[in-house]
Amino acid sequence: MKIITVILLLLSSHCTCAWAAGSATDLLAKFNQAGELYKAGKFDQAASQYEALAANTIPSAELLYNLGNSYYRAQKPGMALINYERALRMAPRDGDIRYNATFIRQQAGEPEPSFAQYMISVFTGAISLNEAAVLSLVFLYFCAVFGTIWLFRRYRFALWLTVFSAMLLAASAAMLVLKAQDEIFTHHAVVTTGPAEVRNGPDINESVGFSLPEGRSVEILAVQGDWTAVAIKAEGLKGWLLSKTIQQI
Repeated sequence: MKIITVILLLLSSHCTCAWAAGSATDLLAKFNQAGELYKAGKFDQAASQYEALAANTIPSAELLYNLGNSYYRAQKPGMALINYERALRMAPRDGDIRYNATFIRQQAGEPEPSFAQYMISVFTGAISLNEAAVLSLVFLYFCAVFGTIWLFRRYRFALWLTVFSAMLLAASAAMLVLKAQDEIFTHHAVVTTGPAEVRNGPDINESVGFSLPEGRSVEILAVQGDWTAVAIKAEGLKGWLLSKTIQQI
């Protein structure tokens, strides 16, 4: 289990020092209690404690990782994967989180990604969405500064630095677009109640096309009443699931 090294809650600047210290102490105590429950094998209770912390704080990658571990040990791989995926979005370079998420996907029978998908995941997995946005702004600033120097002073070093900054800007912008497409504009979900029957229409009387085990990832296409249209692009499959059987990442 990972140990949180920073305060889990960003306290308001208008709070008094005494209140802030008390709140931080209370949060740390609850986090330690959840860890003790986990060590004692009370995984459901540990997950509930971590969930309460996540709901009342700004959750960190460490907290979500511990929550995922608790759900996995409580034999709830779907909820475990959801929290691992959320943690990865904050800490994409964390090998432990990525290994656990990959392990659950494999257990759920998810096929291996194609070479192109693998290379894209390696490229985008280097930094988070926020980091990609910040880097793009930084390189844009450097392009503007060095480009202005080149235009008015014609210094050769400024030209080379402008070109170099432009190349880095293009790479970071491409990464930003890919991550935004994956994390913002595409709605991913995980089966949390399985096996879940995927039907050919949004009705219980529709025929079952196939079923998905708990922990399987899907892409949300549309929502209609109690039903959600989903796709599994790797296998070219589509269908309708009861919305209560999945949870969005």
